[in-house]
Amino acid sequence: MRYIETQLKEQPLETPEILCYCPTLRCKDAIVNLWRKKNGEKTYSKPFMGATTLTKLSEKLWLIGPGIGSSAACLFTEPFLICGCKNILFFGVCASLDHNALQIGDICSPNQFIGSESIASYYQEISSPPLTASTSPLLKLAQVKQVATWSTDIPNFESPAKSRMMKEKGAIAVEMETAALFAMTRNYSCNFQAYLVATDVLEETWLRGFSSKAVEVSISAVAESIVSRFLV
Repeated sequence: MRYIETQLKEQPLETPEILCYCPTLRCKDAIVNLWRKKNGEKTYSKPFMGATTLTKLSEKLWLIGPGIGSSAACLFTEPFLICGCKNILFFGVCASLDHNALQIGDICSPNQFIGSESIASYYQEISSPPLTASTSPLLKLAQVKQVATWSTDIPNFESPAKSRMMKEKGAIAVEMETAALFAMTRNYSCNFQAYLVATDVLEETWLRGFSSKAVEVSISAVAESIVSRFLV
């Protein structure tokens, strides 16, 4: 038994119906601000593990983040899985590897996870084929593209050659967390759904769109879907 399992057996955590992980503050704030506007109540937040923030919106829905990268994502969410949480929702951003398939501002949901970072290998055999999603959607969103995503440890090592290679393997988007999170949640028979907004295009050149109106509209649309789904 791992140290974390021993500790949580002695001091278990309370768990929500849905735990939503937001690696960026922008995505998390979009949900929190809309929730406050619609619900008219303050939200309760507290530090978690000394490195991120846990925000309780209701008994059903909690948010955790920010924390970029698969290590942070698994570190902050696995304690809740150990204690019985059965639904992990992920709301973040990605870059497109093919502007014809995924444009800046498009919303996508991974249906295949290609991991080239180290954390996913702790939860699956390194030689295993790409992980494939098979769970039903947690959100109702129009015009969500189902794509294969490539999870990387560090974006500073991305290059046109690397992007071409991963695109040849079937990846349409690149981000930093979902392969590891899906591999981990599968070990706990936990439902995992990820929703990503494309903010950049990585082909022969790097086309940036993080501050574009299209990205702002799509982040707001995902936040609206989350709030509408769980606001009671």
